[in-house]
Amino acid sequence: PTAVFEQNTMSANIKPTRQDGEIDFKLIKKRFIALNQERLDRTRQILRERQRDFLDILPLLFNGNYPMLPGYVSKDTPAGIPGYQPGKSALEAAKRLARSFQHRRNTRRRFPIQALYIMGSTGTVAHSEESDFDIWLCHEPGLNENQRNKLQRKAEAVATWASSLDLEAHFFLVDAGALRHGKIGHLSSEGSGTTQHHLLLDEFYRTGLCIAGQYPLWWLVPPEKESDYENYVTEIKHKRFPYAKDHIDFGGLAKIPAEEFFGATLWQLYKGIDAPYKSVLKLLLTEVYASEYPHIAPLSLHLKQMIYEGEGNIDQLDPYRMILEKVEIYLKQRNDTQRLELARRCFYFKVNEPLSLKRTGRAKWQRQLLKELVNSWGWKQVDLEVMDNRDTWKVHRVAEERRILFEALSESYRFLSDFARRYAGLAMISQHDLNILGRKLYSAFERKAGKIELLIRGISQGVAEPQLSLVERVDEQHSSSWQLYSGTSKPEESHHMLLLKHSRSVMGLITWAYFNRILDRGSSIRVLTKFSSLTSSEIKSVVNQMYLMFPDTRLEGGSIEDFSHAEKIVSSGIFINVGVDPAHWGLRNGYQMTSGRSDALSYGANSENMVQDVDLVLVTNWQQVLTFNYAGSQGMMECLCEYLKWYPLSTNKPPKEISVRSFSAYRGNTSAHRIEELFKDVVSCYYIERQPPQTRYVVAVGWGFHVLYFEQETP
Repeated sequence: PTAVFEQNTMSANIKPTRQDGEIDFKLIKKRFIALNQERLDRTRQILRERQRDFLDILPLLFNGNYPMLPGYVSKDTPAGIPGYQPGKSALEAAKRLARSFQHRRNTRRRFPIQALYIMGSTGTVAHSEESDFDIWLCHEPGLNENQRNKLQRKAEAVATWASSLDLEAHFFLVDAGALRHGKIGHLSSEGSGTTQHHLLLDEFYRTGLCIAGQYPLWWLVPPEKESDYENYVTEIKHKRFPYAKDHIDFGGLAKIPAEEFFGATLWQLYKGIDAPYKSVLKLLLTEVYASEYPHIAPLSLHLKQMIYEGEGNIDQLDPYRMILEKVEIYLKQRNDTQRLELARRCFYFKVNEPLSLKRTGRAKWQRQLLKELVNSWGWKQVDLEVMDNRDTWKVHRVAEERRILFEALSESYRFLSDFARRYAGLAMISQHDLNILGRKLYSAFERKAGKIELLIRGISQGVAEPQLSLVERVDEQHSSSWQLYSGTSKPEESHHMLLLKHSRSVMGLITWAYFNRILDRGSSIRVLTKFSSLTSSEIKSVVNQMYLMFPDTRLEGGSIEDFSHAEKIVSSGIFINVGVDPAHWGLRNGYQMTSGRSDALSYGANSENMVQDVDLVLVTNWQQVLTFNYAGSQGMMECLCEYLKWYPLSTNKPPKEISVRSFSAYRGNTSAHRIEELFKDVVSCYYIERQPPQTRYVVAVGWGFHVLYFEQETP
């Protein structure tokens, strides 16, 4: 629909590809173009009307520089695609954007843009309205840095326009010659950087859709000649077919080096933190490839073999179906039932077509193909209903699914790590990219005290419980802990309720429930306690405050840039005396202490420390949620030191102001205000006034004094 292709149908291509031993290149080209066209047609069926305009007009935008159309940067931005002339749909889309638009036939002889491709799930059974477009903008190798920068700016402007159509588009500037020699850009949120080359090329060859421009020379190299790719290409070029202007050479897939697998594994684990279902399938495919080493049978070559043999059924040539089938064969051979079922769930969620519901607006062919697969798995109506209601799964179902996903990712990681040690002396991944991947994996999977485990990331939108119970338990040593249950009941009946989480810290439990979206403003919570002063009203106040301090609980989409630098705090809060009454001795006897000495850290004639319990909650740019609980006379100072550790003096960047709140019935506001002032004064001393690090800052707490100073960078 966006370029002038030779019209053809797959069904008409069941003809021999060789005549007198020679390859019929024209027939092979027709078959690939026909498949390309059918997938483009399927893509259009899925897109909404305005989104089709994006697909139609995309090559036109890069064929010229039009000030009235999206993406214009300058008149000298590289533009021009060989063989492209806009069709009726492209011109009509341009007219809808700019009535005054007039297209002039391209008379240029130089074409800086060699081709436009979309790779990924586009036009496959896995393509949905939520799918993004990964677009390869292939340019000639002679572009200088200024030209590439302008082309990059134009691509970013087009992507911005796409977002206004509810389309997520990512552009990648590709120099085919550099790619052929393994030169790939740095890691980005959508690009795998130096982590993989041949594996990326394999995915491109089986999923890439040519929108306009030159087609891959790889199409014309018979599967049995893949191992001799370079010599065969030299031979057909020498015979002057195909002509140089008609093709673009990304290179062959004679082998996939063992060194690529470790970097590719880390990349899929990186992606799997936020999108585990999508990554499990790709990681399993990588594991299958590694298990076949050194005689790997890439799916792209299998696809090419079927096309050469005249396979005309587009459903059989669907790249995502091919992934699933290859993974299924591998897992069945290993009798790995758990990962087999998980792979099928991953595929089902990727397709995102709820079969338990009546037919949606999706394309009929997608639903029919998914039904055939689901029936072959033996899934029943009840199984479909469970899958289609994933967003309403409760915390135990989500936790179990997270365990299965984590085990699957871990098993693939162990297999591929052993493979890398056995066959690869050095991973084909730059130290820069390795550091970034390592940091995100560390932040996601490392277990440490105070870290909040996020269950729902990539699995469910939320597991909010309408009714909850918070129960205090006291052991024989009079040490208390807390348990969170689903539902409400009498204290003696709590053992019948569903236990969700156990913790020593009540704020740790509340924070866990809040960031996993189990506890929200609509939850009714009952507190069962004998010794703590915690009330349902206080919990409600804490939750309302957390909505102000931490409004975004998803913690998704941390950028590559974030992991390129040291971890830092993006939001924080301190809660004073949650569930603790600092003056319980007086209040319980009908008294209330008053004094003109209003310092909450040394209050009244008896110098009482009213700040008995401190909870620090931190959210970092590495997508970690951390909680720290401090108690007793030096708890506040320990909290202050922990906070200052995140802001080394050498950076010359003062800490952000921190919100401190207390909902204690007794002088809660006074205590919170005092701690805020203490933090501000300490920051002023060391970060603004720049007093020497060894300067002693003295604070009266209770009957004693505490001294704060820095030893090198440590407070």
